Amino acid sequence: MQWLLKNAFYAGCVALAVIACIGLRVGYVTHYADYRTMFAAPAGDADDFFGIAYTLKETGRYARPNNTETPKIKAALLHGEEINIVAGGADAWRPPAWTFMLALILKFSGGNVFLIYMYRFIMDGVTVVIFSFILSPFPWRMPVKILCLFLFALHPTWLLYSSTFLSEPLTLLVLLLSILIFQKLADGRRCKVLAVCFGGFTIGISIFAHSFYLLFPFLTAGFLFQSRHLSFRRAVMVIVFATIPALVWSLRNMVVFQSGMPLLSTSAGSTISRAYTDTFLGMYRNNDEVRVQDPVPPEGLTVVQCNQWRLNYTRDYALSHWRLLPAMFTRKLVGACTPFPEEYRAGILENGRTVMQLLTFLPTLWVLFAGLRIPGYPRSFSAPPLTEEPEDAKTFQVFAWTMRGLFGGYVLMAMAGWIVIRYRAPLIGAEILCFGWAVQVALRWLLPTASCSAYQLMIRLARTKLRLSP
Repeated sequence: MQWLLKNAFYAGCVALAVIACIGLRVGYVTHYADYRTMFAAPAGDADDFFGIAYTLKETGRYARPNNTETPKIKAALLHGEEINIVAGGADAWRPPAWTFMLALILKFSGGNVFLIYMYRFIMDGVTVVIFSFILSPFPWRMPVKILCLFLFALHPTWLLYSSTFLSEPLTLLVLLLSILIFQKLADGRRCKVLAVCFGGFTIGISIFAHSFYLLFPFLTAGFLFQSRHLSFRRAVMVIVFATIPALVWSLRNMVVFQSGMPLLSTSAGSTISRAYTDTFLGMYRNNDEVRVQDPVPPEGLTVVQCNQWRLNYTRDYALSHWRLLPAMFTRKLVGACTPFPEEYRAGILENGRTVMQLLTFLPTLWVLFAGLRIPGYPRSFSAPPLTEEPEDAKTFQVFAWTMRGLFGGYVLMAMAGWIVIRYRAPLIGAEILCFGWAVQVALRWLLPTASCSAYQLMIRLARTKLRLSP
């Protein structure tokens, strides 16, 4: 009876969190910021995704529109007008996962702008459900789970990007799904080969969603294998099948652009070379995407040739300015990890993002280093006093090694290329989970024998009411 009541209570809280998540977004775009005005406003990178997705929906080709611009497409949708789209040349600048998803949303919405936003928000509700599945096996007290669930559902950073057509919210969903799959693969239970293959393939979609998280599947699989939470066979299968989506897309680009070699993206050169210029150290800010411009290639080059020119430029600049590399790497590391934006921007969501990053900064560092053994030091660093159950300690270790793979890949990519605070947005779910572990350990240390279980409290209140009733 207690188990049933506990799970029913948790399921109810998940349902409330989903309703709160979607309701907050609907209220934001209908009352706080008019969705029609936001939809029509120029949006930079988001317009790129939208233009390619609309062309894909209309023509079946993954390309930018050749005969019009994205703001004109949006204006036509707002006024219920039809617009003829002619696809331009093939495109590989943007990661394809969000573009394909947005094309489906445009297809099912029938061009209704409000429905486009609603389908977008339903996807966020699915993300909350995935987050709740990750929380479910954690040995936390119920109030800690509920706190983390609602902190995630109402996270201001997530709301900030959910009202745009950027790829960060979908990347958040895919990363959380990947964490859940790693959690299931490492729990020691027998698993069919097909399930492992499908899990690895799903994890590989994280590269499709945001190329900045390219290293996450491989680092995490390696970390879980070396910590003996993942067998060698499963780790190899995950790595192989996680490579398949990126390999297929790279071969498609090689054929379409006739590059002669697999090509994951034509934007890699621009993303990397921007961080290797003479103006980078003085002009870079972690929340300003236009302050530092990438080097301009010679005229007359194709997209693939421009990409290769920028990569060659980066290599030559790094070799000729090698004394600046430590300062550049340090500057990017600070920009990637600091909880503060380096240029103040007004707004409740921007300020809320800073508050949440401050709240989760130290807990995230604690999880990343908890239990690690330092050479020459006999004890592990801050081993967490969770419970006396070995299974609970294993749950934490699996989670901690998964976080080391996720954040380690993020830091390495940040130091190698260009980093802005927007690229950190898909990590908010992982940061909330780290915060929850820290709160659970703090409660266990402060209240080792106290019961903070909500369902037990409900049972006690019900029994008290029965005794008092005539």
